[in-house]
Amino acid sequence: MSMETIKKLAENAAVQLETYPVISGKEKVKRIIKKNLLGQKIAPIDRYSWPNALLGEGLLEAFEVTFEKSYLDAVIKHLEQWKKDGLQIHYVDNLMNGSLALCIEELINGKAAEFYSESEKQRTVMLCQQITEKCADWVRKAKKTPDGVLAYRTQHASWLFADTVGMVCPFLCRYGIQKNDEQLLQLGILQIQNYLKYGMDRRTGLPYHGYDETNQIKYGIIGWGRACGWVMKGMAESILWIPSKMREKRQLKQAFWNMKDSVSKYQRRDGGFSWQVQAAEGPVDVSAGAMIGNALWAVSQKGETKQATLTTLEQLSDSFLISVTGGEVHNCSGECHGFAQYPQVYGSYPWGTGSVLRYLALKERLEADMRMSVSTAALNNSAKAVSALSAAEEDAADVPKEKNQNKQGKNKQKKERVPVELRENEKAESSMTDNDVNDGEKQDKKRKVTEKSEKSENKENIQTANGGGNEISDKPKKKPHHRKKRKPANKEAASVNNASETMEGNV
Repeated sequence: MSMETIKKLAENAAVQLETYPVISGKEKVKRIIKKNLLGQKIAPIDRYSWPNALLGEGLLEAFEVTFEKSYLDAVIKHLEQWKKDGLQIHYVDNLMNGSLALCIEELINGKAAEFYSESEKQRTVMLCQQITEKCADWVRKAKKTPDGVLAYRTQHASWLFADTVGMVCPFLCRYGIQKNDEQLLQLGILQIQNYLKYGMDRRTGLPYHGYDETNQIKYGIIGWGRACGWVMKGMAESILWIPSKMREKRQLKQAFWNMKDSVSKYQRRDGGFSWQVQAAEGPVDVSAGAMIGNALWAVSQKGETKQATLTTLEQLSDSFLISVTGGEVHNCSGECHGFAQYPQVYGSYPWGTGSVLRYLALKERLEADMRMSVSTAALNNSAKAVSALSAAEEDAADVPKEKNQNKQGKNKQKKERVPVELRENEKAESSMTDNDVNDGEKQDKKRKVTEKSEKSENKENIQTANGGGNEISDKPKKKPHHRKKRKPANKEAASVNNASETMEGNV
């Protein structure tokens, strides 16, 4: 689905957030009769309950992917109106506004900071802090069950509903970590643990709608679609905030994936989930599918996505194609009124609009992050390859230099190892000038002439003395002139010279 679909859904969600619930004239008459004539206790008209909160979650996620300021403004305006109305908390449902406030505070101090002036940011942050503290204080003072958790309604103080896990636990765990409140963090964890212990069907791995804490009897049907959504939502969004060092996090993560596997077995051929997930041939419930999908996307933010999960999500996305038209979401089941009270009425409701909007926006944002991660990884790999190639080319270019340097070094080494006396003689000989050479030649010629003259005189004298006898040659034997080769000073020097020659040959 396109970004245009997300924007249309967000515009519709902003309108519903401001106007829901719409009380018709007929409904008003019914309420008057029940209260005044029949003396029945009727629920207050609550514009800050779970349907509005689901719309708010969708709008906040839409802002993160579109950066359309009006979506964030709509949720801020909603909370401002709640403050004007007294921040009344009737049920645990209202605690979901605490999660909205924590999220807005983070956005105002981060991604959305550029859209607001300093005074606007300060005012909004103060509003969010006031709301979160109001919700936290209410939880601290609320009456707990004997097991130490929150009941869904005070008139049935021992009844625990699946809805409570998704409505309360994400706020408790996030608040506990961000505000350093160990008590509320532990309460959020305990609320989940108890439901997993007492509220699940062991055979299918699916939740009942609720259970009675006094006797552990389970009520409602197994696998109600939105019960699966509420439990998975509460687990996934709480796991995000529980510190990794806590063993409870590992246990809850494992329980989450086990439940995911159990639910995925009943995914329909069209990719959606039925109002009761096992009822494969019953009506599809888009709100149930979107809540389950949001839980899967939530854990994906921390790199927990598995291939089977991506397949589930892709098929789920396809199922929304026939249910989303323009800015409306259809095929959503009506509001449940209690254990085993699931009206078979399907249409367009805020919990469907908000959940599907959040699903599509989460999908768009996280898939964009995944694509960016892949692109970044590819660029890094390319850069590494180019760097490695350049280094290889430089190494190849340096090989001749290194060989030449090695050869020069070895020649120098050889020269240094030649005996000192020989080097000095060679140096003396090589330093002889041309004038020195010419003077030496002249002296040699003059000496030879003198010697020849003297020999001639000696010859004549000998012949006179012998009376002309046999001649005795006066010519001395001429020895061949060879330059005397100096021997190394010792055997070690000789071996060094030989070794140096062998090394150069190898080079």
